[in-house]
Parts: sequence; C-alpha cells; structure tokens
Amino acid sequence: KLQFLYFIGERRGKMKRGSGMSLTKGMSFKLENHRDSCIPETASNDLLHLAYDKDEDTQVAEKKIMRRLFESIDCNNKGTLNKEDVERMFEKAGEGVLTADELANVTTILFKNGPPDFEVFWKVWNTEVHVIEKTKENFKTFSARFNEPFEQMQLIVEEDNEKFTPEYRVWFYLKSLKTGTKRKISPWHDIPLYIKDVIRTQPQGAPLNKYNFICEIPKWTRAKFEIATIEPYNPVKQDVSNGALRFYKHGDMLFNYGALPQTWESTEHSFQFEEEDGIKEYKGDNDPIDIIEIGSQQLATGSVTPIKVLGVLGMIDDGEMDWKVIAVSTGDPLALFMDDIPDVTRYMPGALECIRTWLRDYKICHGKPQNKFAMDGEYFGREYAQNIIKECHNHWRNFHLIQERRQAS
Repeated sequence: KLQFLYFIGERRGKMKRGSGMSLTKGMSFKLENHRDSCIPETASNDLLHLAYDKDEDTQVAEKKIMRRLFESIDCNNKGTLNKEDVERMFEKAGEGVLTADELANVTTILFKNGPPDFEVFWKVWNTEVHVIEKTKENFKTFSARFNEPFEQMQLIVEEDNEKFTPEYRVWFYLKSLKTGTKRKISPWHDIPLYIKDVIRTQPQGAPLNKYNFICEIPKWTRAKFEIATIEPYNPVKQDVSNGALRFYKHGDMLFNYGALPQTWESTEHSFQFEEEDGIKEYKGDNDPIDIIEIGSQQLATGSVTPIKVLGVLGMIDDGEMDWKVIAVSTGDPLALFMDDIPDVTRYMPGALECIRTWLRDYKICHGKPQNKFAMDGEYFGREYAQNIIKECHNHWRNFHLIQERRQAS
C-alpha cells in the first residue's frame, strides 16, 4: 500500500510539473478519448473523412480542409512533412495533375528553410500561381467529396454465420453518424495504426505510444481466430488446418491476442541478431505484427482497443521471425503504472516467464518441437518494440505502394 501511495504521489508531481495544469484538469484530460486521423495508405477516397461544408466555399474553409489533410498525412505528429508526404499532399489535394517538374519545383521552394510546417505549406499553396491555378478546381472537387470528419464516423463490428464454423466471419464497417450509411473496410489496411491525441501531451518529436489493437483471440479461450489476410476486406475468421477448425490443445490463452493494423512482417526483409554462434537472420512471417495484451479485462473477437506498447519478444516460428509485442490496454488500471518491460515484472511478477513458456510449448501437444526465440528469449524494452513496429509499418506502406503502381500500370 505504501508503495502504491508513493507511486501515485510521484505521478501527481510529474503531472503538475510537466503539464502546467492542475491535477484535476490533468486527470480529466487523460480520460478523454480521441481518434486517429491518419490517412491509410490504401484507403479509397471515400474513406478520407475531412471536415468540410459544401456551402462554405471560402478561404477559411479551404484552409481548414487543408490543415486537416496536412495533419492526417503527418501521422507521426511531427508538425512538418518530408518530401514523400508533400508528394502525397499534392496527389490528394490536386488529384495528381502536377507534372514531375512542377512538383519538384514547388518542393524545392517548400524545403528552402527545412521541412515545411503547415503555415509554410499554406503560404506556398497560395502564392505559387502555376500550382494553385492547376489544382484549385481539383481541390474544390476533392474537398466537396469529403463532407464528414473522421470523428463523426462510427466503427461497427458485425458477426456473420454461426461461431465455430468454417463460414463464421467478423466484418468491419464505418458508419456515418450524419447519413447512417455504412462502408465495409479492411481492419488490416483501413484502421489506422497510431492514435493521435488532438492536444499533444508529449514534447514535439517524441514517439507516440498509443496504437489500435485488433483482438482476434480473447483471453481464457482457445479457438484460433485470425485476420484473413488473403480474403477481400480481411475479415476475422477461425483458422482451418487439414480441413478442421483450429483450437489450441495446449490450453486457454492467458492473454488477449491479436494484431496491429497497417503493419507487415515482410518476407523480403531479414531481421538480424548477433548470438553466441554468430549472426542469425530470420525473414518475416508475412503477417501483421502480433500483440499480447496483458490487461485484466477479456476483450471480444474483432474489438478494436487503444493500447500502449511495453516491450517485445522475438519468437522464431518455423524458421521465420514472429514478433510478439507486449502491450496493455490504455483503459486498464495497470496502464497508469506500466510504461516499459521492467514495469511488467514489478507489477505482474511471473507474467513474462509464463508468456514465454506458453509460446515455447503450445505446439508440443500437436507433435511439433518447441518454438525458439531470438537472443535466448530475452524481452526487449518499449523503445526497441516501437522501432520494430515503425519498421513493419514502413514495410506495409512500401508493399502497398508497389501494389498500387502495379495496378496503375
């Protein structure tokens, strides 16, 4: 109890000193729930929900739309764009009408004094006549199409067919709160990876630690549900092996298990580790990154939950790299106290050893050997885990850029 009270007092002190606001305001702010506005790379135009009033064709309205687009593309919340982001800005806002030379010219102007923030971009947008004349009409069409902000879209998860049958599916939709219409989406490709707070609570440039988690297998259950990566819209289904539905014979899951959207462990990339017998390389397993959520609440199959990342374990599954990211729901009571992998040992003693043992042994009852781990099963901390997530997010982005170019050609 004394340890708990001391930790609370320490946290209160940090909150007062770091935020410059009262404890009451700080706590109420922490409880607010904001959605991410990052634009999915593969989202079709009807999924880019940017706030706009069709009847308000003014400079103020145009700047409001452009700011929303800027912030949506700035997924890492840096406040500036790199050259690839700038290209996407003009591609979305101008419908791709600029030539390569025109785009190169305006990019040079934008980066004259370093990566541009929004005000710099807005100034160039309005002063470079050759750009604005070509894109103005296209931008009106673009902005009129997106008449509803992302915050006014409701994520709906629906089950189809009887559970524990080969036909069972969990589908994902976005519903307009204004019109009531629903659009089917892919949980893997269209749900954003990062969740951004409207008001940033960390220093500019600090990495975000709030992600969307798609639960596939609830804790205390053993049916192996997974995102169907090869089916249209990627619903969640129960895995089938040799014609039979899969269940974990080793026992119930001890944790909520699922995936991070917009990530991909690329089969073309090798993860390297320096071990006692030399450098080892393992290619990705061709799936989204797996998440082990260790909170106290059982989550439902198909639920989407905000999480904070604590660490990662490198499991080797059939010779492939299969990262297991350790995380906790941001709404769980323990999330207040756990920020990195050592905190799990402190507040949940024995949990990490139990997770590693479960992952090592669960295939033995199926007649298969134990799973192996990189670096002798050592857990890596939060920073390492976030770098792995960022890397796999980039793999996912590059994969879809290649796919889009193939389709275009």
